[in-house]
Amino acid sequence: MKFSVCIPNFNYASYLGRTIDSVLAQSHTDFEIPIADNKSTDASWEVIQQYVTSDKRVKASKNPTNVGFAGNLDAVSRMVSAEYTIMLSSDDLMGEGALETYKQLIELIGNQSFLISSTWHVIDPDDNRTGISRTPSKVWKKSDIDAELSQQFGCDVYKVAAGQLLNRCLSYSKGAFNFAATCYRTEDYEKVGGYGGTRMMNPDKWFHFRLLGGPVEYAYFIDKPLFSYR
Repeated sequence: MKFSVCIPNFNYASYLGRTIDSVLAQSHTDFEIPIADNKSTDASWEVIQQYVTSDKRVKASKNPTNVGFAGNLDAVSRMVSAEYTIMLSSDDLMGEGALETYKQLIELIGNQSFLISSTWHVIDPDDNRTGISRTPSKVWKKSDIDAELSQQFGCDVYKVAAGQLLNRCLSYSKGAFNFAATCYRTEDYEKVGGYGGTRMMNPDKWFHFRLLGGPVEYAYFIDKPLFSYR
């Protein structure tokens, strides 16, 4: 099972190496790391090239101009060749065993369209943990907890039909997923037309809404910190 861990970057040279290292350290090793640099003005491209040279799973492109945040999400998505995609901010970290955990859940839920997300640690500029971000309030409910999956993973695992979750999101004007922790099928990205490069605000939230209202059948939230958000 192969994942594309996409890293859209702009001027995060000081964190980018740590972000890439957190992916390279995963126990599940069948992945690629596409990186799209959005015309950075710092040393980002030099950092990226060091990894491209040292590990064939890392590939990179540089936008000729700054295409904005949403545009860069689509730019890095166009580099994907794996079946499953995760979008990881260039200053965030993937926790130990994150890919292995997602792999196990995907194997258990079988052949369906999904969105998977998880809890994350909040970290400071020096990677010190300062808190935990759990499921967005009101959107995920205790009644969504799947007993069988929760027993399998040793933590609460929420499962809810996509349409039902979308209705809650729209009712409360809230997103349901942590940006850097969300996994989806690459083919579903294509089905909904991507992130939409012209959207200025919250392109990830609107992308997730379109997935929930389109090809996705069920959404899952693992209440275990598998990523770190800065």
